[in-house]
Amino acid sequence: MYQKERLDKRLETIAQELKRNEQRFEDYAELSNLAAQLLTEAATTFRSSPDSHLFEGALEEGRYLERKTQASLEQSHEELLGEQRRLYQEEEALTRQLKLVKGKERANEY
Repeated sequence: MYQKERLDKRLETIAQELKRNEQRFEDYAELSNLAAQLLTEAATTFRSSPDSHLFEGALEEGRYLERKTQASLEQSHEELLGEQRRLYQEEEALTRQLKLVKGKERANEY
């Protein structure tokens, strides 16, 4: 029974982590869009400036970091989903085992 309680607690923790990850996705997307918009506007405004390459470089670097961070967030999310699936399977196996044990206990009572 302890094992089932431990699994339930871990599944609850993973569900909370997945929810936090989804919020991170939303927050990151919003911030990333705002940063890209700001850098695009700055690059456009200073296009004729001798320093325009700095803004264009920052915009490209921002896009690169956005893709890299997005991939990292997605990988973390997929790992959590995989662990959640594995724990659900473990929980199902444990539940089947408990039913067998209870069935044997009832059979022994008679």
